[in-house]
Amino acid sequence: MIPLMKSAFLNERETIEELSRFIATADRLSMHVKCLEFEREFSRYQGRSDAVLFNSGGSANLALIQALKNLGRLKEGDRVGFSALTWSTNVMPLIQLDLVPVPLDIYPRTLNAMSTNIKERLGETHLDAILLTNALGMAGDLGNIRDLCDSEEILLFEDNCEALGTELAG
Repeated sequence: MIPLMKSAFLNERETIEELSRFIATADRLSMHVKCLEFEREFSRYQGRSDAVLFNSGGSANLALIQALKNLGRLKEGDRVGFSALTWSTNVMPLIQLDLVPVPLDIYPRTLNAMSTNIKERLGETHLDAILLTNALGMAGDLGNIRDLCDSEEILLFEDNCEALGTELAG
């Protein structure tokens, strides 16, 4: 069994002490400039020009999906496949934003939907988009999934909250 979480923080004691000092001495209880510092450092770490910090993964998913609707990439009634092993915070924004969630079976060795699962589902129903969850840092055969989505004109996006730092094919 792989525990999802052993402790809340890396270097638990030191982190809690530093957080306590911050709360006791900060002018603002919100993270304020610390958020901006984190966004800048995180975007550098990810090799991106920008990053946006949210209060939760659920809020981030809701904002992402709303942005895709605002850009016209998704529209009301679109069918969005999602990894059947996922969080409610991946499915609820689909429902909230009037999309149709369609579960995709997963492969037990990767804990994720594989291209074969997706092909099987496409034989049963049309999908406009796919939201994958890379649980516990594991991923499916993303190269094949990307190729399939490209050939079928399916929008592909991922929840990588548990997969930061994961590398595929180098």
